[in-house]
Amino acid sequence: MKELICVISLAFIGFQNVYAYHIGNADLKINTSVTETYDDNITYASTDAKKDYIANLLLGADLDYEGKTNSLAFSGNLKYENFADNASFNNLAEDFSAIYRQELSKFDRFSVRNAFIHAEEPRSFEDEFGRNSGRYAYFRNIVTAGYSRDVSRNMAINADYTNEIDTYSRSDLSDTYLNAIGLGAEYTISSQTILLAGYNFSVRKFDPGTDATTNALSAGIRQYFTKQLFLEGKAGIDFIRSYDKKNYARPLFSLSLADEVNETTKFNLSFKKEYFNNAYSQDLFNEWRISAGLNKQLLARLGSNISAFYGNGEYVESGTSDNLRGINCGFDYDLRDNIKVNLNYVYSETSSNVSTREYKRNAVSLGVKVDF
Repeated sequence: MKELICVISLAFIGFQNVYAYHIGNADLKINTSVTETYDDNITYASTDAKKDYIANLLLGADLDYEGKTNSLAFSGNLKYENFADNASFNNLAEDFSAIYRQELSKFDRFSVRNAFIHAEEPRSFEDEFGRNSGRYAYFRNIVTAGYSRDVSRNMAINADYTNEIDTYSRSDLSDTYLNAIGLGAEYTISSQTILLAGYNFSVRKFDPGTDATTNALSAGIRQYFTKQLFLEGKAGIDFIRSYDKKNYARPLFSLSLADEVNETTKFNLSFKKEYFNNAYSQDLFNEWRISAGLNKQLLARLGSNISAFYGNGEYVESGTSDNLRGINCGFDYDLRDNIKVNLNYVYSETSSNVSTREYKRNAVSLGVKVDF
């Protein structure tokens, strides 16, 4: 809490403007934040939950470069967590992402992105869903390369390759590697209606362990009702060779709705149903999930956000069935152009037919962010 008070004091007497450091055609921005969090279940435990106050110290940087036909964006953060009552859980987390885009010609584009994270707890409800319970460190690195071409005024094609590596600090969890290739096409019927088609092949390998492959075919539509409001739906089928060498043909569905209502309001709603090879278990995860989010600027300096998640999933071979429900809501207030105070609350609950996987968690955070 002392760190938080210190930064709040700095907010009232400190910087008047946001500074960007220019390096040639690149802009560099540096930020720091201090957050105090109360968490009533730091180990995601089903019984004997541990509570603690956690001081989060963060140092981040953003670098943006814009050329005539290319661009580069980089974002990175170092985050130190200090636990008041459980010092053995103190840790340093890191995350960074970089994306490079290149226009090869008037009709051709190429991009490559790398995203890396090292942390000791899930960063989102999506990461939390289907996860082995408990507190443990993980490393994840995802590289994606993509190419797209406008073959005509109405049609565009794209191809991408993804490599993902997940490793864990727990000895009972196997490291996992994913390689995937995707092909897609978009056909524009009108400015309001776009037809979609796609094919994806993926292989997930556990070490130690075995592997599973998926061939996915899908078709869909993106319908614009206004320039900002659109609905996108896809349906298809997954042909799966599972970790136990059994073959499955299973349907997949996805639906999403998004709108930028005005300059101060944005919302999104999505639904997904599929058989999924996740990074936690050598077993197919038969899941469906629904999520929603709303961002609203309430006043000139006061913003708000809320998101909700519900998911149901069952591991096919083991029969383990999980339900995750959660909500995340918060407010942020601009003290000055470069100083922001935020208040956030997160609730998540997993129910399961395996009692040791069940838990409830509440976390409340108050913090200050300063952009230099």
